[in-house]
Amino acid sequence: MPNQEFPPFVYFNNLTNTLIFRPESPWYTGQKYYFMIITKEKNSDTIQYPNFCSIKILGEKKTKENYVNFTDYEIGFGQSIDRHSKGFIKFSNEVNTTFVKENFDVLFSSWIKNVTWKYHKTPWKMKRQLEFHAQN
Repeated sequence: MPNQEFPPFVYFNNLTNTLIFRPESPWYTGQKYYFMIITKEKNSDTIQYPNFCSIKILGEKKTKENYVNFTDYEIGFGQSIDRHSKGFIKFSNEVNTTFVKENFDVLFSSWIKNVTWKYHKTPWKMKRQLEFHAQN
């Protein structure tokens, strides 16, 4: 249908001319999807027959608020960086440090402006070595 995304769980098999429905994700429940199948005459490009279809997935509609358990985090940074360029990040709740270490560049962006800023006018991505230490 115009102005609506095609249902992501509907597939068409060209070899057998069949529609396949596989709404396996829980995010599809409780929603209605609409699409149109246009058939045409074999020997004519102008004669077309639109067939309007709707799919209703049973169940309660899931939203992130009622389906996913969110935890709010406050992140604090150390007061200063020591002479060896080391500092710390403090989280308000427990975190999966393996995940944070593996995805640090996705979660945080660190940039530095050095003394040659006036010549190249671009910040540089900081190189970092991550070490995680548990602190009570």
